[in-house]
Amino acid sequence: MLRFHAAAFAASMSALSRMTAFIALDEWDSVEDSEIEKVVADIEKAVKELPHSRAIPLQIERIHNLLNMGADRKSVSLLLRELHENILAEMSGSWFLVIPDYQRHFYEQHFPLFGVEVEEAFPEALFDIAAAGRCLALGESTACVFHLMRVLEKGLHQLAREVDVPMGERIEYEQWHVVIDQITATIEKMKALPKSPEKLHRLQRYSDVAIEFRLFKEAWRDHVAHSRARYDSQEAARIWRGVRDFMRSLATARGDTAEQG
Repeated sequence: MLRFHAAAFAASMSALSRMTAFIALDEWDSVEDSEIEKVVADIEKAVKELPHSRAIPLQIERIHNLLNMGADRKSVSLLLRELHENILAEMSGSWFLVIPDYQRHFYEQHFPLFGVEVEEAFPEALFDIAAAGRCLALGESTACVFHLMRVLEKGLHQLAREVDVPMGERIEYEQWHVVIDQITATIEKMKALPKSPEKLHRLQRYSDVAIEFRLFKEAWRDHVAHSRARYDSQEAARIWRGVRDFMRSLATARGDTAEQG
């Protein structure tokens, strides 16, 4: 995966350009070897992840060798100018996508996008949470919603297991409406059991969550799963927030239930 930081690249190319300008100004002797070495090292780092031919690293290697051998400045300066021109020429053949700064965290993901609680409670959903984040950052809004529905599905299956829906591994292949109906039917059966404040609280939570899953299904899941809808960036961001907050509430409630149990 290409990670191109434009600011670092622009700064390095600007420094390289200034070095080549000394050639035209005939002020090359005023430049210290350490300055040249730093510019070359920065360029090497900046272009490392960029698409380029083998010629670029070979040129950088030649410059390093000439500096180590104490070659005359004219030879080094000519190679620097050639390197500058070749990098620009090769860059002109590539296209780059820009991720706005406010969306970088969706792509870089240095911290759990849905929070630590969701990460710990639903580890099987992490793949799709990460994919949804990348799609959101890249403007692939419909794909983002698709992955978010897969995240919700992990929560739905976990709820079914929590209320002991008798579906076993078959649950992975069932339609949402079948699973939700089974959850609702199981909750109704649980209501006939001896009552207690804890049981009433738990049944109310199960019922509320089942209703919310049905709403998610009818609002988005069915449409994106059957290619009946497309979403723009604003809609995807709104659905992202809704799914994130819902999964957080599921994770918190699951922890509370485990403590009570």
